[in-house]
Amino acid sequence: MKHYSPVKIVSIGKLLGPFVLLPLAILAFVRATTPLTESASGLSFDGRFYAAMAERATADITLSHHAPWCWRVLTPFLASLLPFSTLTDFTVLAFFSGWVNLALVYSILRKNRFSSLASVIGVLFYAGVFWSIKFSFYSPAYVDYQTQTFILAGMLLIVLKKYWPLPFLVTLAVLQKESLILLAWIAYADYSRSSGWLTKRSLSYLAILLFFPLIVVMLVRMLILSENFYSSMEAFLFYAGLHAALFTDPRHWPRLVLALFSGLGILPVILLCRVKTSCRFLQENPCWMWLIVVGTLQLGGGIDKARLLLFILPAMVVLATNLVDKMLTTPSARVWAWIAVTLGLHFYLGHHFTPMGTVDEYVRRMVPMHAPRDAYPMELARIGVVVAVWVIASILCVAPRWLRKVGRTGDT
Repeated sequence: MKHYSPVKIVSIGKLLGPFVLLPLAILAFVRATTPLTESASGLSFDGRFYAAMAERATADITLSHHAPWCWRVLTPFLASLLPFSTLTDFTVLAFFSGWVNLALVYSILRKNRFSSLASVIGVLFYAGVFWSIKFSFYSPAYVDYQTQTFILAGMLLIVLKKYWPLPFLVTLAVLQKESLILLAWIAYADYSRSSGWLTKRSLSYLAILLFFPLIVVMLVRMLILSENFYSSMEAFLFYAGLHAALFTDPRHWPRLVLALFSGLGILPVILLCRVKTSCRFLQENPCWMWLIVVGTLQLGGGIDKARLLLFILPAMVVLATNLVDKMLTTPSARVWAWIAVTLGLHFYLGHHFTPMGTVDEYVRRMVPMHAPRDAYPMELARIGVVVAVWVIASILCVAPRWLRKVGRTGDT
């Protein structure tokens, strides 16, 4: 019989825990508590186009060749290779992507030198957001989950300073979604820290980052002819006008507040309590600042703000985990109570503890940009109660600790 040393057993346990057992437990919990959407027989709006692309010969061409969805070919192609029903194919991909994404989040947090315990809490911060995992089971025919895999993989490579695989990653990523070309700018910005912004070396790297992805984007649009007219410039101008109205008309501001909490859960409130600590971390690790900047700019590419916040969610998770990691240097019962309350409220905002209800009820709660205006007061009141509970818990559990730190470091 083969015997394993205690050291080898511990090493295997360190891999099984965060990379297998933790993701499986999260995915099993979310899957068990998430019904399939009733919209479009489980496909929902965008999913109709991707499902038609995966069905190929039997597809409705008005759906399978409808721009811009028809140019996002990677996930529908992978789904078409699986032997199940179309919806099951996408569900399998969503499950696998969720597993990979949770493992990537843990890897990123550990590579940022956070403790293993803080990193597990960071993974829960990520999983608690509705759009990260739960939406993949509620509406599996979307491509957001695999898109998130590319974002997380790209950020892990940047954190590791492994710049040369990134051109290949971005080239493949634009087959998933055209907006992922923005990863090239984050990679260039981080690479330029050591090589200089306008040096020959940096500019050559930028050219490599952009050249092949742009060629792929153009080839896809040449080879896949859309049934409808679509102009990227017209879409940009349309959304520019729409966002000008959203941000300048106070009547729309409640929508933006609701979208922020739908897209990021309790994380913005946590970060507001320690702004200087977060800013200091971003100064020391500017790749996360660039992800926030680029992710904020890409919010202009669509109307569903909550779902589009997925782009910057990894940065928010890293910043929140940084705060938790500092707190866990001297853990206490009060600190653990605060973490438990924070995670509970975060998962509540992510719709994990409440029934999904009808499609209209889901829209009113999680998609405020499409919700009727009469839904705002109730939803704002609900979020107000959540924030109030969190503030009270923070005052009772950790406020004295934070105030002592303010006195010593001038932090906020």
